[in-house]
Amino acid sequence: MRELKVMVAVDGMDGFSLCDAIELQGGIWLVPKWIESPSEGWKTPARMFLMNLLPHQKMGGDWPNEYVLSESLPKELFDGSDTSKLDIRFSVQDAPIAIQIPITKGVH
Repeated sequence: MRELKVMVAVDGMDGFSLCDAIELQGGIWLVPKWIESPSEGWKTPARMFLMNLLPHQKMGGDWPNEYVLSESLPKELFDGSDTSKLDIRFSVQDAPIAIQIPITKGVH
């Protein structure tokens, strides 16, 4: 499993933001929020959704992100809202997610 950064635009917000992502089970999953246990040294996604089916581009060079999405995403994916009415292509997974990732200082 590898942690990544993806540049995303969110509906109703100006500009782009960096979003955490992980490679898992052959896919890239965007992770807008983590549940952390610093005392135990792990974190797990509070919510994650699949990026593979969304239009995106791989970045090269010295960019802080490895990918950029080509379309903006619904804010419900990021604010903890109910996502049951969103397009099925997002494959949203809400906590509890049965993976624990070691916390690395300076990476959130």
